[in-house]
Amino acid sequence: MELKSGMLAISKAGHDKGELYVISSVEGKFAFLINGKKYTKLHSKKKNLLHIQPIHIDYKDVIKNAGKQFKRENFNNEDVAFAIKLYKREMVADTGKETNV
Repeated sequence: MELKSGMLAISKAGHDKGELYVISSVEGKFAFLINGKKYTKLHSKKKNLLHIQPIHIDYKDVIKNAGKQFKRENFNNEDVAFAIKLYKREMVADTGKETNV
């Protein structure tokens, strides 16, 4: 499955290994990642596609499934950070323990 803008992804390598991001865009063999905090829409993180593990879930779906509204249709740092927070909370609830994600 091809990577799409808005998908969640986990870093598999580097100092940020295990961190959760949203794919902002894909260009060639690189993905530009955001987390709504340190890495924003204007200052995204460039990461080799081999160094990320895509989670085939759109960040907007995470927000919708929680019964919340997202603020804008386009990428919004607040919504991205909120979706990551919700996804992490959901993972803890499903597994019963905190993960590295």
